[in-house]
Amino acid sequence: MTLYEYSLLWLQQKDAIKDSTRRNYQTLFRSMGQDLANTPLEKLAHTNIENYMNALIAGGQQSKAKHLLQLINSALEDAETEGLLKCNPAKKVKLIYGGQKEKYALTVAEQKIFEQSLVDERLKNFFLLQLRTGLRAGELCALRWQDVDFIKKFLRIRSNMLRSESEECKPKLKISTTKNHKERMVDLTESAVEILKAQQLRQKEEVAKGKYTESELVFTTLKGTCLDINSLNRTLKRIASSAWFEKLEEKPLITTHVLRHTFATRAMEVRVPTKMISSWMGHSQTKVTENIYLHILPETREENIRRLEEYLKAVTNLD
Repeated sequence: MTLYEYSLLWLQQKDAIKDSTRRNYQTLFRSMGQDLANTPLEKLAHTNIENYMNALIAGGQQSKAKHLLQLINSALEDAETEGLLKCNPAKKVKLIYGGQKEKYALTVAEQKIFEQSLVDERLKNFFLLQLRTGLRAGELCALRWQDVDFIKKFLRIRSNMLRSESEECKPKLKISTTKNHKERMVDLTESAVEILKAQQLRQKEEVAKGKYTESELVFTTLKGTCLDINSLNRTLKRIASSAWFEKLEEKPLITTHVLRHTFATRAMEVRVPTKMISSWMGHSQTKVTENIYLHILPETREENIRRLEEYLKAVTNLD
């Protein structure tokens, strides 16, 4: 049995995985290079996996390498338990990161330009709200007005928009539970409340013009139907290629995921407690938040060390 064959078999046995996550994992496994995918389990060495992953990293596919290695490692852990392998070779793999790092978030300067570029965009409020809340794009697509509390200034996040396959094998959108199947409350800043009020007004104006009937969803298409994340990302790609960003030496990669990361980055820059950010983001553990964001804030870490040193000097110099 090859690595690819076992990986798909392993995935089939994971009943608790959501359909959308399963499809993402299948796509990752199918994207494996043929040499690695067709290697028999009993001949699989850590160098086979390591060489392939580091080649991905060298080609700028750090995220793919990281997530694919995590999946392969999990699958081979079970293969070892089942007696198909004497030991899991993925445990010994060392990834070598070098060259251009992944862009997890917009810089402050890029964010300012991006927000200015939204002035004439119909979905302006969607993107601005993501930058003010850090919600997953699917969660914003599935957000209903009944989940917005303007008085107490919070959102109740309990749904997620997913893309699935219909019986005709055509993509369709459906509302499901959140990624970790848990509801959560997300506090709103004053600016986030104002964005939601502006969106409410915009929606009423579009309904009044007969573009669609009143919707329970906060954000919809011009036909009143569910938004598609792929379409949102195409809009962001167009914006990033617009004249607004011509003065920058390097045009930023902007996706809904980047906007989510940008919110968390801004929150960490002003030292919002990691536990609170983790709660807002809907991460299963605080450790997830730390692993994603702590490494992208070297200036903040240096500033914390400087402040600690100043404090310790003050303490030791006391009479």
